[in-house]
Amino acid sequence: MGLLNARTQIITQFNDNWTGTSLTTGVQWPNVPFNEPETASWVRLEIHPQQGLIATLGDNGWNQQQGTFFCDIFTPVGGSTIDAYTLAEEFKSLYDRQTLDCIIFDVTSFNEITEVASSKWHHLQCVIDFTYYEQ
Repeated sequence: MGLLNARTQIITQFNDNWTGTSLTTGVQWPNVPFNEPETASWVRLEIHPQQGLIATLGDNGWNQQQGTFFCDIFTPVGGSTIDAYTLAEEFKSLYDRQTLDCIIFDVTSFNEITEVASSKWHHLQCVIDFTYYEQ
């Protein structure tokens, strides 16, 4: 599988199936320049590799690779938080307890992120761990 292949499949799953466009104007893709919208909701995606583990022993053994996928949802302060939770549920439906090719996803967690008082965004973070195996 490999990290590059896993990352590509995770991002492709989002790109091909995300329908939050009625509530968002933009997606900040990993390592791609992005202009934050002035007043419309948007999401930021990040994939973080974690520590790998030995899954099987021997010359042809398998390694278990782990990672965490973050989807940060930003909705305008003063607006309804329902939009943020609607987008979070959509993200959850794409990955929660799913298997994508050889990538196994855990359960999605949600975190309310407190921004500085001057921020114009309500920030809800979706976090899901994933595992895949490689030889």
